[in-house]
Amino acid sequence: MDFALTEEQKLLVATVRRFVRAELAPLEEEVELQRRLDPAKARAIMEKSRALGLYAMNIPAEYGGGGLSAVDYCLVEEQFGYTTDILIRRAFGNVYEVLLEGTEEQKTRWLLPAVRGERTFSVCFSEPEAGSDAAGIKSRAARDGTGWLLNGQKHFISDGLFSDFFVVSAATDPAAGAKGISLFLVDKGMAGFKIGRDQPMMGLAGTSHVEMFFDNVKLGPEHLLGVEGRGLKLAFDTLGRIRLAQIGARAVGKAMRLFGLTADHARERRQFGQPIGEFQLVQQMLADSAIEIETARLLVLRAAWALD
Repeated sequence: MDFALTEEQKLLVATVRRFVRAELAPLEEEVELQRRLDPAKARAIMEKSRALGLYAMNIPAEYGGGGLSAVDYCLVEEQFGYTTDILIRRAFGNVYEVLLEGTEEQKTRWLLPAVRGERTFSVCFSEPEAGSDAAGIKSRAARDGTGWLLNGQKHFISDGLFSDFFVVSAATDPAAGAKGISLFLVDKGMAGFKIGRDQPMMGLAGTSHVEMFFDNVKLGPEHLLGVEGRGLKLAFDTLGRIRLAQIGARAVGKAMRLFGLTADHARERRQFGQPIGEFQLVQQMLADSAIEIETARLLVLRAAWALD
């Protein structure tokens, strides 16, 4: 196992780093103050990202994505961590691998437009009584001829106001417990589907987190994603990749940015006639922080290497 970056990886990281600094960083204050990103600016950064091949980098190249390995994508996510969530979503896309489980018809209708940036989607697993306990969901999809009737509620659905379709978990066989959960593709605007209130999150200015309500939403067989009863496994596979890259690697990037700001302050702030960075106690705190960040980074990359 060798984590020395290849020339291709160095180029990839440098390209993303330049893009974040040049195109996204100047928008951060506006997003923080206005709690939103202007749609025209969102479209502009997406088009610039796509032109550089930086959109949907986690999706295989055969579907128009970047085809990055788990390690490469975590290296990219480190750089994403230097900016804010809404800018990452709009510039680089938020295309989850769960759509790869679809049929060819589903990929044409939902996956390919998402990779091209023509459609956006969110995953809808969390409920008021089922967050980390994904198997404890109350939403139900009851058989109705060849299709299903979907009823239930979701909440804290990231980007729900912006997305135009959703991957929704629901129990198709409640008696089977965890083995009776399936996933469905649900378009915004379907009869019986309602978006509820936005639930603002600290540190995530501009990204909506909404409630959703499903009241006898009629779904055809083309809306079932993957095999019936295998939804929980697909959800866990999706969440595992999200937690590794979008939480783990991105958190490392955020820590690296904060460490840089801290080191700059230690050099610039003067007390008792010298920079505070020359005091041994401050140096020790900086050294401890650097060790902790590098340890976390290696743990993330080790997990990504194992995934590859």
